[in-house]
Amino acid sequence: SAGDRAEALARIYLAARERGIPLAAPPPRVPFDFGRKSFGPELLEEIPEAPGIYRFLDAAGRILYVGKSVNLRARVSGYFHRGVRRRKLEGELVERLDRIEWEVTGSELGALLREVEEIRERRPPYNVQVRVRRRRPAGGDLILFLPAPEAGEVDLLLVRSGRPAGRVRTDRRGRGSGEIRAAIRRAFYAAGPPAAPGEEDAGIVASWLAARGERAGVLDVSATAGFEDTLRLVKTCLRDPELFEGRIFYR
Repeated sequence: SAGDRAEALARIYLAARERGIPLAAPPPRVPFDFGRKSFGPELLEEIPEAPGIYRFLDAAGRILYVGKSVNLRARVSGYFHRGVRRRKLEGELVERLDRIEWEVTGSELGALLREVEEIRERRPPYNVQVRVRRRRPAGGDLILFLPAPEAGEVDLLLVRSGRPAGRVRTDRRGRGSGEIRAAIRRAFYAAGPPAAPGEEDAGIVASWLAARGERAGVLDVSATAGFEDTLRLVKTCLRDPELFEGRIFYR
């Protein structure tokens, strides 16, 4: 998409500048005509440079499209670069949209799962059918430590047999310990399997773990000595100072 291209070019430019590689100046951009929109270019500057999802709505408030990105501002701004060749549906989408909403998730995986959830619930007309590469589901029961939108907070994503089975937000002090206990017991130690999300969610988790699992904050619940041991290890991980140094990729 136009947003993908803009984001990729921005990353290439920054990497080249860090390495001292000279690049030719980009051609001047033709300003987008915001005259028929209810917002102007200043709105794009308000969008955070953070992982999350965005929604395009029409003048009647109907959701036309839901997307996700590791950098919301770069992705959304890419739709308003004149001269970028777009597919027919993308051109129609930009013409029809009248309002933009966004939601910060704190992590790339959070954005991927939130996007699928929104598309499944709202069925936006410009979202193509959600398809995820068929991958073998991640084995074992896992707790993933993911960045939350607010500094000093973390999202615990509970994964049972490769499928998301719960999510809890906490901090290094273990805020909401009762909720954490209940979620872990319900996901891993309750009688019978929990209600499982769709195949898309399992595929997203498996793909993300295959690409980033070695660097991610992951607790293998299947290797613990039971419920109380799992809680103890979660608290130990939350006290790790490296966990809250920005992105939660450690060890």
